[in-house]
Amino acid sequence: MAFLEGQGSGVKDKLLNNFGMKILSIILAIIIWLLVTNVDNPYTTKTFTDIPVSVINEDSLLKKNKTWDIIEGDKVTVTLKAKRSVIDKIGRSDIQATADLSKLSITNAVPINVNVLYYNDEIKEKNLGSVDTMKVKLENIKTGQFPVTVETVGEVQSGYAIGTKIPTPNIVEVSGPESLVKRINQVRVTVNVQGLASSQTFSAEPAYYNYDGDKLDSSRLTCNVKKVEVSVNLLQTKKVELKVKTTGDVAKGYQLESVLLEPKTITVAGTKEQLADLSEILVSNLSVEGLKDDTEENIDITSYLPEGIKLAQDSPDVRVKIQVVPLDVNTITIPTNKITVKNQDMSLNLSFAEESISVTIRGEQEAIQDLKLEDLNPTIDLTDLGEGDHQVQLEVKDLKDAYYENIPKIKISLKAE
Repeated sequence: MAFLEGQGSGVKDKLLNNFGMKILSIILAIIIWLLVTNVDNPYTTKTFTDIPVSVINEDSLLKKNKTWDIIEGDKVTVTLKAKRSVIDKIGRSDIQATADLSKLSITNAVPINVNVLYYNDEIKEKNLGSVDTMKVKLENIKTGQFPVTVETVGEVQSGYAIGTKIPTPNIVEVSGPESLVKRINQVRVTVNVQGLASSQTFSAEPAYYNYDGDKLDSSRLTCNVKKVEVSVNLLQTKKVELKVKTTGDVAKGYQLESVLLEPKTITVAGTKEQLADLSEILVSNLSVEGLKDDTEENIDITSYLPEGIKLAQDSPDVRVKIQVVPLDVNTITIPTNKITVKNQDMSLNLSFAEESISVTIRGEQEAIQDLKLEDLNPTIDLTDLGEGDHQVQLEVKDLKDAYYENIPKIKISLKAE
């Protein structure tokens, strides 16, 4: 018994003596495990740039008839700290940055929150760069009404032209930031008519353009319709001649040489019945009144088109060229002794102060180049003229297609025999 007690006491001493060593061993093992773990899978950081910031709870402003524009904070830089095994699994698409407009401060700033999909709880740190808030500018929401303009692209099939382009609805309501709505000059829908050979209806989204013709960002504008229906009606085409009729007279001393239209033909569009008997377009009442010089000008040919007829898409501008030239001149010398005298008092002798006089005639060359003295039939009338010196008007025969530039007075003397 005493032996057993002695043996038990020895075992107990050995156990107690080894217990401290065992505890120390366990602690060392834990430390070594932690060291190995941190060496193999340490904490590390990774930076992601240009992460887009999504806006949430916009309704909080819309209910107040307000809209917003981002001044700063639409993109952020995010730095994450986590175990390397976690960091290596995270991509840009896993990072969500949001700004809650319901938390808008009095300075119009919203804190930006970052969430990492699937791994958010394993992220030790999330740090934003220099931009950690979204700053916005508030505006009133404005609604305006605008007519719809239809634009076509492409060419219809040969032999056809676009007649009418009717949008439904033809007026739309557009809402958005007041400053943006005020910039809208035109609401336009575009339809592609390439190869079209029959009338057709298209569906197109409206787009918005400013006064310079530049397209506006539509992401912040809303329209009361998503699509506009456009009915495109096709007409048949026909090539016809252009003719001209002038009115008035060119300046005295000039003649109208020619009136030319360029092009000489144009393509018009209409229904089959309207085009059946149409062979020419007459440009009437083109005034040449008082012209002395050649002139060119564009004319609005549409004002000369018959009712229901329109220009085809490929018809060019029409230009009229008017050529005016001076008339030819012929000067004829008339000996005074060849002048016929009428109603002379035969008790008086007649004498002329000059042996001859000249008259100048203007006209077309064919009308004046062969004129002779006898064609003029120069005459003076001495009715009621008594003794003394006189000036009498020379009388000449009217000419066809010509006129006298000057008809002189003749100095004469009547003396008693």
